[in-house]
Amino acid sequence: MEQHNISVVIPTHAYPGRMDNLLMTLSSFGQQSATQRIHEIIIVDNGVSLPTEKDYNQLTRSHDNITIVPEVRIGLNHARNTGVTHATGDIIAFIDDDCFVQPTWARAVAAGHRHQGILCVGGPVSIIEPVAYPAWFSNYFLRFFTPPSFPSSACVIEKPYFLIGGNMSFKRSVFATYGMFDLALDRKGRNLLSGGDIEFIGRIPQQYVWFEPEACVKEVMKAYRLTRLFCMRRLAWQGISDALIARRLGQAALYDIDELLISRKYVSLVLSMFKRRAWFEVICSVIRMTTFHMSRWFV
Repeated sequence: MEQHNISVVIPTHAYPGRMDNLLMTLSSFGQQSATQRIHEIIIVDNGVSLPTEKDYNQLTRSHDNITIVPEVRIGLNHARNTGVTHATGDIIAFIDDDCFVQPTWARAVAAGHRHQGILCVGGPVSIIEPVAYPAWFSNYFLRFFTPPSFPSSACVIEKPYFLIGGNMSFKRSVFATYGMFDLALDRKGRNLLSGGDIEFIGRIPQQYVWFEPEACVKEVMKAYRLTRLFCMRRLAWQGISDALIARRLGQAALYDIDELLISRKYVSLVLSMFKRRAWFEVICSVIRMTTFHMSRWFV
């Protein structure tokens, strides 16, 4: 059986509780199945915000082969691209700095990449429970943090399903063929741009993108995300991100384009919100649509 060397890239930046989350993520890699080891872990310190020697020592002691790479240019995709240039494995995987990787993850990622022609493999991402969600926080908002559902079995992934950046991996050759992550997308400083993962995966022909259900990770839901102000900002920036992705890949690349146009599906969605008296959902859906159309003209 073909063995793969998996390089794991973990972009990280400063936020409250970051070290605890990073140590949780790193500890989960120590629990991987013995049939597939991790070749290396590259922590990209975006903004050079790991301040002390103690932090470095704590992180590097938690796994056999950890490298911490500073990246002074602020931005998630700067960090991802830096990770790619430092990785030495034939598979380059990306994991968020607040995820717990399940013991089957590495084995499943390697298995997915053994399928003929497959260039990208990802798996499900779910929230670590329990979470004290506010009463207004519905599945409408949750899907902007993790996908609402995934296929039930391993397969080439198709709409309405999609992979996200917190759990995606690529053959090394992908970056030579399709380029690097787009620096105009994804988080940079205080903005909430997203979609760098969707845009990059969208460059790869769909038949080469594979979903592995056992390549699963669980993610921390940070408390600051569960506020009305954050969700309004998140949806406003989502509309801008959608416009940028559509400009690069076409509107068909957006998995929920019907919610960004005055379509029958959008009208039905808003009517269902009115029936449930979900006024905040209505406001946020209008904000997203407005920033999408404004960005098509002005961004």
